[in-house]
Amino acid sequence: MKIKKTWFSVLTAIGMSIPLVLFAYSIEWFNLESIQQGLTGYAFGTYDNYRYIHMPPCYTNLTTGKIHGKVARFDTNYTLNDPNGWQTFDLTQNGHPDSKGFHGSVKAGLYMYFAPLFKSLNPYVLNGTITRYKLNRPFNQGTSWEHYDISTHSGIVAAGLSDKAKGFVGCVFDSVWVYFVPYGGGDSGLVVRFNALSDLPLYDESAWEWFNLTTKDPSLKGFHLGGMNGRLYLAQHSDMYGQTHGKIVRYTPGLVFNPETCVIFKNMIEKAPFVNKKNQFKVIILTYLFVRLRLW
Repeated sequence: MKIKKTWFSVLTAIGMSIPLVLFAYSIEWFNLESIQQGLTGYAFGTYDNYRYIHMPPCYTNLTTGKIHGKVARFDTNYTLNDPNGWQTFDLTQNGHPDSKGFHGSVKAGLYMYFAPLFKSLNPYVLNGTITRYKLNRPFNQGTSWEHYDISTHSGIVAAGLSDKAKGFVGCVFDSVWVYFVPYGGGDSGLVVRFNALSDLPLYDESAWEWFNLTTKDPSLKGFHLGGMNGRLYLAQHSDMYGQTHGKIVRYTPGLVFNPETCVIFKNMIEKAPFVNKKNQFKVIILTYLFVRLRLW
């Protein structure tokens, strides 16, 4: 029995090591600061399903709290380390100083949307200026970009929720609406969405809808990123005091857009009771092998 276990361990180790070694040899890297100083601190990147990867600018230095708006774009027809494959554009130009500090992006139709998080880290100031780029327009021209501070929306202001319509972490597209994931430094549960198929400009208030999850449960705030598989999922991160609760929110597009139509998974550990310390390693191994088989 011990021999069988030993051989199983050896085979498992070999099976895991080979693809990891091959993966390591396939990695490329490039320092954007070799093009221009300060091109650091990007938060994710999104492919336009055609040619380019767009990278939302977030910060240049966590210590000083400096935020920037220099979006980077990579042309996938080039090798990663070819400087000719890269373009940058400073979104804070042309009278839009708050188009910076993004965290996440998503392609929706002919546009790339950027989710705003910070204006500044020191002092800590959240951002509500949502930005989008029209993909068939010149990348480095200000007229190709739109900017709108959702916290100034008259309906949100009238509801007293301006301070909650800031600090988003990620955005998700469901084929009609673009949803912006509420974080707000851990103190916002205000989900806002824009009708991406409406052909309306960002500043048109009729294209926007929102609801406040904290009216359903005061702890439903401080989310980080979301996912879409026909239904929208919001992943909780922490509240403003750093406390986490593991609650996941699910909304099904097509239902009335309000908190009452959302399904709340109160604790993900309760939904997966087989994941415990005793068999956690087995779950990791099986998950890894499953993914590798699917990729092969």
